[in-house]
Amino acid sequence: MEHKRKRHGRRKLTRESALALLTAAELAIDGFPVGTIYRMAKAGLIPCYRTGVTKRGIRFNRDEVLRAIRQPAANESQAATAQRG
Repeated sequence: MEHKRKRHGRRKLTRESALALLTAAELAIDGFPVGTIYRMAKAGLIPCYRTGVTKRGIRFNRDEVLRAIRQPAANESQAATAQRG
């Protein structure tokens, strides 16, 4: 019986999902400075995808980034209300 090793952490991107990922420069066209995009990704404030063999490339899904940017404002106001009470 031959066993194949299962590889964890690797997912195949479909053509559609790969085309939906943007570089920081492409995302900057929407009004976000490139440096800010990288800082927010490093801090974990916006979702990003590591690409390439060494996982040094970073790509972003525009809809996920916009959702993450809008969401913290609501969470911060709820946290401030909870701290006061």
